[in-house]
Amino acid sequence: ALEHACEHMLIHRDIKPGNILLTQRGDVKLADLGLSKSLEETAVGGARGIHAGVLYMAPELAKTPQLADCRSDIYALGIVLFEALTGKPPFQGPTVADLMNQHASAALPSVRKLAPSVPEDVDALVRKMCAKDPADRFQTHGELLERLEGMLRGTGAKLIRLVEGCDTAERPKRSVNWMPW
Repeated sequence: ALEHACEHMLIHRDIKPGNILLTQRGDVKLADLGLSKSLEETAVGGARGIHAGVLYMAPELAKTPQLADCRSDIYALGIVLFEALTGKPPFQGPTVADLMNQHASAALPSVRKLAPSVPEDVDALVRKMCAKDPADRFQTHGELLERLEGMLRGTGAKLIRLVEGCDTAERPKRSVNWMPW
């Protein structure tokens, strides 16, 4: 969904667990596009303000929101993945300002320190997704998906990409256990 949005010049800006829905079939749906902005609108300053997803906010959204692009959503998705793997978000604090400062400057904790069973390549994936500098992250959702597909090769698990015009009834049913380790 994020790849599709970015292809249409949209960024979500509010990726968080509450906006990622899982259907009974195992399909993942992305909700709440209320804070999304077109890249053209963001470029001229339309992306202003702080939203409830500060636990998942990319550093550039707090500092200079007009610089936000699809890499901001990749950062937030990385923070969601960190939380899914460890059971808690990487940064916590008593105030919004404290959380924003941590996103901007604190080192991301190692997923493996908190969840030793997580493979090193998954920890590296999360680190790349959550790089402070957007230039150090995956540059597109497609690039991220290619890395994920490469990591899943040989595990029996696979990603199913959105295909325009594809009837969801044609998609294979997914296993509830989506982590191959």
